[in-house]
This record gives sequence, C-alpha cells and structure tokens, in this order.
Amino acid sequence: MSDDWRSWPVWEVMPPAEMLPQLYGGDPLKGGELRDDWRLPQSLQGWALNDRDYGLPGFDDYSTLVAYEDTSREPKRVLRVETQSLDLPDAFNDYLERWDDVHHVERMTCGTTKTSKDPYCVVYAEDTVIALGPALGRFTEQEVVDAMDELVDHLLATR
Repeated sequence: MSDDWRSWPVWEVMPPAEMLPQLYGGDPLKGGELRDDWRLPQSLQGWALNDRDYGLPGFDDYSTLVAYEDTSREPKRVLRVETQSLDLPDAFNDYLERWDDVHHVERMTCGTTKTSKDPYCVVYAEDTVIALGPALGRFTEQEVVDAMDELVDHLLATR
C-alpha cells in the first residue's frame, strides 16, 4: 500500500505511524472473516490472557476487550487490549482526542490519558484498530510499547 493514506482528510489529530496490512480477513460487513477468534496470544510479556470479552454484547465480530494479568506480584497489574473493526478512522481519532502528548513510537501512535496520565498506544491496520494500555496498576510507556510490539508481531505472524 502506498503512503497516500497519510493525506486522507479523516485524521483529526494526526495520521497513524504506520498502516499495517489486514490482520484478519477484511471488514466483516463487506464479506470479510467474522472475528469470533481474534487470534490473541495466550500470554503477552509473560502475562496470562484473561480472554473474557469485556466488550459490548452482540459486537463480538467487530470488537473485543480483553486483559492480560500479571498476578506474580502485589498489587496486581493488568493490561487492557481493545480491538475494533468498525468506523476505523473514527475509532482511531477517538483514542487520540482523549490523550495528551500524542506522538509516534515505531509503528504505533501513543499518548497519555488526559485524566489518569496512563500511557496508551494504538496501531492501525487496514481492517482493525488495536489499543493497549493499563487497566490496573502503573506502567511506563516503554512497557506498553513492548507489549504492543509483541502483540502486533504475533498477529502479523499468524494472519
């Protein structure tokens, strides 16, 4: 894919750092693969996947919200992973509008939440937006970046 997507008028804050290829079978509303299996790794940074979908009921093929939990220490720390496949530019823009200090780190766009100042990162693929950040506990941006890198590498390798 050429870089012409960078000039699309849909980016309200900034364009994504990179446009990843399809991670799944395309948009499920346009005949693509249904997403009942998001192919998430069973562990991320050595933390176990809690694969209960905390997302909205009835939207399983279009979004999911799961957690990776580090129970090896107290207090417990939890990373939250959100995937969405509907209204991709809007979903991407919504994340960035909630953040301060929006910037690119490698293939992702990162920032800190305006209220809690937690680091978050988001990646943009042709068919999916994926956001990753803390749900419980304190994290550095580098920890979030490392977890997102591992997640994206896994998804690219298993597509």
